[in-house]
Amino acid sequence: RTNYSLKWIRTQIRILCAGRIAEELTCNDVNTGASADIRQATELARKMVTEWGMSDKLGFVYYGDDPQRQSMWLDLPGGHDYSPQTAQLIDEEVQRVLREAYDDTRRLLQENREKLEAVARALLKYETLDASEVHALMRGESLQRPTLTDLLDADQAGTAHPPAAKHRPEPPPAPELGSGPLP
Repeated sequence: RTNYSLKWIRTQIRILCAGRIAEELTCNDVNTGASADIRQATELARKMVTEWGMSDKLGFVYYGDDPQRQSMWLDLPGGHDYSPQTAQLIDEEVQRVLREAYDDTRRLLQENREKLEAVARALLKYETLDASEVHALMRGESLQRPTLTDLLDADQAGTAHPPAAKHRPEPPPAPELGSGPLP
């Protein structure tokens, strides 16, 4: 994608908040697993405010990094063409965007707690779900498919003893790649 609507960005930020909030609601604890989601949500919110003109307080102005001040040899600190007060306003707007998304996502998950728990139970049972299965759970339906354990048990029950392993030829040796980075 090269073009993002405000609605799409707000939705993505809420999706990125959902894992951490679901963890808080179901486990009464959090862990470090959401770090990539936090980073991505923060980057989206910051770009909304500084690069894409999607902040009513800051308006239709580009506040991103000045590429003239950065080079492959030197990245000068303070490479901004705005005041410390504007920097503070940018930080406040990014915080506001993230706080609104977080609060809205928490509300949605709390209002739909039974659906959240149905998905969590299904993931624990099946490990993966496809879109149609998630939609079925959202409609209150139950899933009727075998688990991996069911399939393994059925396979073991269907044979008197495990099949003999087939002899596979040794793979050819890997080519010498040298000491540089792998492709």
